Amino acid sequence: SSGINAEYGDSNSVAVVAIKSHLNVEVIDMQGLRVPYQIEPALENGELTFSSKFVVFQTTMPPVSMNRYSLKSIEGNGNMASVHMIKRVVGSGDLKRMGFDVQNSNEGDCSDIELGGEKLKVVLDCKSGRLKSMTRDDVTLAVEQEIVLYGSGQSGAYLFLPRYPTTLQTAATRLEITVVQGEVRHRAVVVLPFQ
Repeated sequence: SSGINAEYGDSNSVAVVAIKSHLNVEVIDMQGLRVPYQIEPALENGELTFSSKFVVFQTTMPPVSMNRYSLKSIEGNGNMASVHMIKRVVGSGDLKRMGFDVQNSNEGDCSDIELGGEKLKVVLDCKSGRLKSMTRDDVTLAVEQEIVLYGSGQSGAYLFLPRYPTTLQTAATRLEITVVQGEVRHRAVVVLPFQ
């Protein structure tokens, strides 16, 4: 097992640790108790990275404090997150071989993506990748997002001078969404490269 230091957290923080070893681990606290955790694929700038994985775990600690956690080897795969890839097929075979539960969808056969837990829920449109609604304390707010693409002229450190006219982008030429859901967190990475 290897040690992990989580520092300067607030209550109910989430720690993320990159590992390059096997996936057969669980997270143990100083008392030897299992901590809620998940193993998820590493995503850097929206791209899957197969050289490492993330171990994400929950920690409760007061500000300016320190706890020690250990990664303990276990039999079988650890607590693997599920991965849903929309309009993205690169890497799905590799993820399945690593033990992840992978679903693939195309834009036409996907449904809205719901992320969150008890306190906060968000819904993303799977066709556009944009936020549709947020729910907090049983109050749901509809959200409309628009993306404007513009070039910059003479912009500098404290000066922003966009070049006009701007163009409202209604559809991405290539939309990729990767949704990762597990015991500790849910997240979606949306790549909207407009041309």
